[in-house]
Amino acid sequence: MSPRTLTTNNILDRLKNQAYCRVKPSKTHGVGVFAIKDIPSGIAPWSTPNHHFFGGTVRVASHELNKLDEPVRQMLLDYNLLTDRGLFIHPCELEVLHITQFLNASTDPNVELRDREEIFKTIREIKAGEELTVDYQKDLKDADCKYNYKY
Repeated sequence: MSPRTLTTNNILDRLKNQAYCRVKPSKTHGVGVFAIKDIPSGIAPWSTPNHHFFGGTVRVASHELNKLDEPVRQMLLDYNLLTDRGLFIHPCELEVLHITQFLNASTDPNVELRDREEIFKTIREIKAGEELTVDYQKDLKDADCKYNYKY
């Protein structure tokens, strides 16, 4: 849907039928993504992809990342998957965050990352109040990027 065709009814319908999650403090790690209502199995719980999928990203090599101030470098690593070639960073990287950047990892996930489709999907029903988690190690085993933390 293009921004020109959005109406109040479109927005309210989307909020009523497609708003499933929010970011809030997590016992797992800092903050996480939580269901605000029951989420059916087999759906993508948000309709907009991460801003990296829109293109316009630039690869920043690991040696270039090391030239940044440590707090900035650490924040980039906190919100992105690392590849052997560095990070792919959007020009507005630290100004625009997407809900997917707050998904915590788990060996007992309820969401999977379908790397080839660049989409997250629920793998079972998720109850309101439950944290959404992903097994990045399993889902990224054949990808050229990795999750930056052990779990």
